[in-house]
Amino acid sequence: MSSCKAFTPAYGFPYEEVTALPDPGLGSESVSFRLIQLVAVGDEEPRKVPVTVTMVRVGATVATFQSTNIERDGHAVVPPDVVSKQLTELADENR
Repeated sequence: MSSCKAFTPAYGFPYEEVTALPDPGLGSESVSFRLIQLVAVGDEEPRKVPVTVTMVRVGATVATFQSTNIERDGHAVVPPDVVSKQLTELADENR
């Protein structure tokens, strides 16, 4: 996945500047990426919207956490306390 720098999903807006972040070290396995979504309506200039995605596997469950920053200043941040709480719930369900 480190070679992916841009993509366009079948439905939705394209992404660019895909960057792998350091392994967050969560659950059984985890990955995190930062990317820019190009959002445009009609003929307007695309708006560059920062997005961060973290995916975590806990047992047989894969959870995806996404944050989008529509203010355009800085990065989108997945709140660690939200992820931690959800992973605790998943771990409890898998016992």
